[in-house]
Order: sequence, then C-alpha cells, then structure tokens
Amino acid sequence: MGARGSERTGLAELKNIYEEILKTLKAIRARGTISALSNLVSLFLLGFSSSLITQLLSTLASRDMLASLGIIIDPAQLYTWIELYLIYASIVYTLGLALLSLGSPSFYPLWLPLSILTTLAGLISGKKLLGW
Repeated sequence: MGARGSERTGLAELKNIYEEILKTLKAIRARGTISALSNLVSLFLLGFSSSLITQLLSTLASRDMLASLGIIIDPAQLYTWIELYLIYASIVYTLGLALLSLGSPSFYPLWLPLSILTTLAGLISGKKLLGW
C-alpha cells in the first residue's frame, strides 16, 4: 500500500500482483508434483531392472559362463550388494526429490518411505515376473 497507495486503483493493482504470485506458486507446485511422480516411476524401474540384472547374473553364474571368463560371483553376495545399492539409490533420489522438485528438504521424511516402497515394489515385480 505504501508503493501503490490506498486508493481503489492501487488496491486493485496490489490484488492483481497477489493473484499473479499465487498463480505462479500453484504452477510451480504442480510441476514439482509431476516431477516427484516421475521420480517415483524411475525408482520403480530401477528396482525392476535391478531384479532382472540380478537374475541374469545369477543364471550366468550357475551355468559357469562367468567363471569361464574369470568372473566369480556369489549369488547371495550379489543380492546383498543389489539391495544395498537400491537402499542408497532410494535415499539419494529422495533427497534430490525433496530439494529439486519440491524445493524444501522438509519434504524428505515424507517422501523417503514412499520412495523405498516404490523401489521395493519394482524389485518384487521383477522377481514375480521371472518366477523367483
């Protein structure tokens, strides 16, 4: 009001500026939500593809194809490393999701369980598809 005055025209201009800021904030929030959902899809695909790769490497190891190349893989150790990788990836994706997509690290605790569950769902889906 100090810049535009308290007359009707000044108040109308302030109202227009406020509505424009509110519209911009809603658009940013919508883009952040779309980005968050696409990150969740990426995490699902990460879990799914990790399941497929683990099964492929286990199959190759059981048929001694990798041993003939000099690569020795213990399937139990492979599963452990893949699971640790998925946990780490979920944590990092969630941090990026909270900071870059939504603009605040305060959303981190909200998205962490959801991202871990999404990654786990992808891992389980891949295992079910392959009949593990």
